[in-house]
Amino acid sequence: MSRIPHEVIHDILLQLPVKSLVRFRSLSKPICSLIDGPDFINLHLNHSTTTKSNHSIILKEWDLFSVDFDALSDAVEVKHHPLYSGGGTEVIGSVNGLVFLRRSETNIAVYNLSTRECKKCYVAETEIPRRDMTAGYVYYGFGYDSYGDDYKVVRMAQFVREDGGGDGGGLGCEYEVKVYSLKNDKWKKIEGLPIRLRLLSKPFFHILNRRGYGVFAGHALHWIVPQRRELGIRDCVLGFDIRDDKFFELPQPDYENKGMNFQVDVGVLEGNLCVMCNYEHVCVDVWVMKEYGVKESWCKMFSVHAIKWISAFMFLRPLVYSKGGDMVLLEVNGEKLLWYDWKTKHAKVVRVRGGPRSFGSEMYVESLIRINDGDRIGWKRQQELDEEEEEEEKRKTNRNKSCKTNREKGYRTMAKMEEAAIYAFGQLKESPLIQFSPIHLWGCGLAILLGSLVSLQMNAKTLANSDLRVLIITMSGLPLEMIAEILCRLPAKEVLCCRSVSKPWCALIDGPNFVKLHLKHSMDTSSNLYIILRTTSHVHYMDFEQNLVLNDFVTLKELNHPLMCYNHGIKVLGSVNGLLCISNVVDDIAVWNPSTRKHRVVPFLPIELKRYFGTKSCSVYVFGFGYDSVRDDYKLVRIAQFGGGGKRSFESEVKVYSLRKQSWRRIGDMPYCVHYPGANGVFANGALHWVVGENPESNVANIVVALDLGVEDYREVLQPEYKDKNFYIDLGVLRGCLCFLANFLGERVDVWMMKDYGVKESWTKLFSVAQYEVIGFLRSLKPLAYSKSGDEVLIEHDNLDLCWYDLKRKQVKNRISGIPYSFEADTFVESLISVSPIRHLDGRTQDEDEDSKDRNKRDDFLSEGFKLVL
Repeated sequence: MSRIPHEVIHDILLQLPVKSLVRFRSLSKPICSLIDGPDFINLHLNHSTTTKSNHSIILKEWDLFSVDFDALSDAVEVKHHPLYSGGGTEVIGSVNGLVFLRRSETNIAVYNLSTRECKKCYVAETEIPRRDMTAGYVYYGFGYDSYGDDYKVVRMAQFVREDGGGDGGGLGCEYEVKVYSLKNDKWKKIEGLPIRLRLLSKPFFHILNRRGYGVFAGHALHWIVPQRRELGIRDCVLGFDIRDDKFFELPQPDYENKGMNFQVDVGVLEGNLCVMCNYEHVCVDVWVMKEYGVKESWCKMFSVHAIKWISAFMFLRPLVYSKGGDMVLLEVNGEKLLWYDWKTKHAKVVRVRGGPRSFGSEMYVESLIRINDGDRIGWKRQQELDEEEEEEEKRKTNRNKSCKTNREKGYRTMAKMEEAAIYAFGQLKESPLIQFSPIHLWGCGLAILLGSLVSLQMNAKTLANSDLRVLIITMSGLPLEMIAEILCRLPAKEVLCCRSVSKPWCALIDGPNFVKLHLKHSMDTSSNLYIILRTTSHVHYMDFEQNLVLNDFVTLKELNHPLMCYNHGIKVLGSVNGLLCISNVVDDIAVWNPSTRKHRVVPFLPIELKRYFGTKSCSVYVFGFGYDSVRDDYKLVRIAQFGGGGKRSFESEVKVYSLRKQSWRRIGDMPYCVHYPGANGVFANGALHWVVGENPESNVANIVVALDLGVEDYREVLQPEYKDKNFYIDLGVLRGCLCFLANFLGERVDVWMMKDYGVKESWTKLFSVAQYEVIGFLRSLKPLAYSKSGDEVLIEHDNLDLCWYDLKRKQVKNRISGIPYSFEADTFVESLISVSPIRHLDGRTQDEDEDSKDRNKRDDFLSEGFKLVL
């Protein structure tokens, strides 16, 4: 290698991709110094740009994918970026091989995909100008300052009034603009903002896949300020000069067909700014500014007219010319990539295997550009680290499985029981009914702990039998109220372990009073709460407090349910007091307690209405699962509806399964039409609730009906007072209170809570989530649980994302990482509720005992009657 001239080595290395160059750094010190030198880095980037080599396309959806530009065949998921944790990362922009990534407003980074060098940027706080305003949408841009050799991030934070004003109408919204310097690692606030910036409205950019991110071309970032016909203001190309941090208005081309309505968007085509004019989804004109800043240099490059296999041009953006220069690669409607021959005006679809169905696209060029103070890890070393990390994770998992013995479980139980004993003593020492001393408490507390050790078969062999007997006898003097107060603070799993301490303990834990006490404590303190995430083939669960309250990255565990079949997926028909009503793909149904691992299969019940509607199929089939506090019974409701020929012609069959009596029976028919198949009832305040309509032909579901499980009759629930009625209704529950969700599809979701059930005036608007606060299109939202402090609400949107909503700041924050791509979320609380009927000492169930009493009363009445006759 030393005999080869330096210029020849230099020219050879310029032709190589970055991946190979990173490896060749280890050949020798001279080659390493050559590759790391700023001159070589700039020459390699310039060579890749001019020859269109080392290019790829980033497809941006929930996950990020990379497609090699030369092949344009297969999409490879990008998993190695610094914000990767199961998806949800956006690419704001790409400049010279660096990309700016955003996962949330507090989690952003600059990353070189080729060298895997990254820098997580700290985020400056937004300064809200007035008390009556709140944070709105945030626009970003990423560009390169060639004067200062610096990469900069521009953040434009919008502020809107809390009453809904100032959202684009009139004088528009107020803004705060700050610029982050990668070189200096500092944010700078920009003063003297132009008045046109106030007219930058969020609805316009939500029709674009790039979500309003600035387009970098020349030496500036560019946004389109849409026209305001009511104010006589036309479209404006607003630029922000990266070099001197100033806004300016860029001259636009002399558009053709000015009499027609069209929308304007900006893009970049091989470094030149371009403007796309969309004429009412009929055709798109693409203009290119060949000499930046000169109005006369605008040139209409080509027009793309309607294509028969594309219904309409909702969105079109040119990406790059072919190497021959006779074709241009287009992104159309965020769904297709196609080559367009702008001379022959023919188009050809690009088939990319393994990519997402809908996406935004970004051109990317490989480079060796360094990130100042970044974490530089060579490709080869990074690969080795990834493999080592994967192997270490496997070893760690195996060690945890082998070490998860009864000894470790016992230590955790000891700590929890000691804590519970101390707390219970503080609560009960003032009670006049319980007389004991602190010495008595600690002696009995020690006995409690030792009893747990015995039940867990831990350290028992090291203790003398006489010591055990002494401590167990000491424990027997502890009041049952004290034991109950201690045990009710433990998780269900630890409580079940304590059943084997002694027969009195077992009877106490199995008793209905303690079961209700344990459940009440869990509900009052919001403890022992779990989240279930169901995918098409798996069921996962996670501890609410350990995973979601303490951090933003969750650890999921597989949950084995009792209805396993060829597909492990299940549906949750309802969750009440720790019991889940589940069904599988073959329509088996079971009531299941995941804490005790007990379940009861619900017997199959055919639909009687088939004989009346022999030729008709069931149009709607919904369930509901709830608790009847009057009879202390858990009930499953099944509603089957059949459509008829007339306007209100439909039949319904409603049957109720009683877990206590273990039987089905029919109740009164549902007087309303259920429009949403699979929308199961929401249980709150002793009733199941559905969203229904008056007749099957209207397709309008605007009534909330409740089925009271105590009296088993129907009633309408009064809805909150709202002005705009153009929304879809959904229901939810938070801390046992019924929630009313007004879904303004694609705009926002308002969440109302009925704090005093049945009282219309108690409806309170809890919060509202707008489209701009979430990633992707806002189709649905489901509130799951409050945080421990009550200041935040965990929400699920579109079965894709879990995130926290801050009730004080009124904004979405801290999206949860580590969750599956698509899922359905439910909650359940650990409990000791039994799925089997309670039996007395004589073996009879509680219902059998009550039936026997009813028969005795009837016999006594008949006997008295016969005596009177005789």
